[in-house]
Amino acid sequence: MNKHHQHLQQLYLEFQANHEKLQHLHAQHETLENHLQELQVVTASLEELQKLTNQQEVLVPISNSIFSRATMNPAQRVIVGVGSNILVEKSPEEAARNIHEQISELSSILKRLEQEMLSTTSHLQSLQEEIAKESDNSGQNHQEEI
Repeated sequence: MNKHHQHLQQLYLEFQANHEKLQHLHAQHETLENHLQELQVVTASLEELQKLTNQQEVLVPISNSIFSRATMNPAQRVIVGVGSNILVEKSPEEAARNIHEQISELSSILKRLEQEMLSTTSHLQSLQEEIAKESDNSGQNHQEEI
C-alpha cells in the first residue's frame, strides 16, 4: 500500500470518527432540548399554581391520558426533588427561581453544544473536500502509471 493510499485511508477514518461524533452531539442536543421543554412546562405549571383561588378544582395527571379531579388551595409550599430521592419544601417562588436557573444553565450548555456541532460539521466538510481531492489525485496517478 503506497503512502497516498494510506493517507486517503487515514482521512476516511478521521471522517468516520467525526461523523460519529456529530451524531452523538445531535443525540445529546435532542435530549437537552427535551429537558429544556420539560423545565418550561414546569415553570408554566408553577405560575398556574400560584394563580389558584381557595378550593379551586384542578385535574391531577395520573398518567399521560388519565386524570383525577382534585380541590386545591393556593400552594404555600411545594415539595421539590433535589436528587438521590431527597425532597425539600420550598415556596413556589423559590422553586420557580431554581427552575429558571436550570433553564439558564441548560441554555448555555445548548449554545456550547451547538458551537461544537458547527465546528464538527465544518471539519467534516473540509475532510470531505480533501478526500475528494485526494481521490481525484489517486485516479490521476493511477492513469499515469498505465
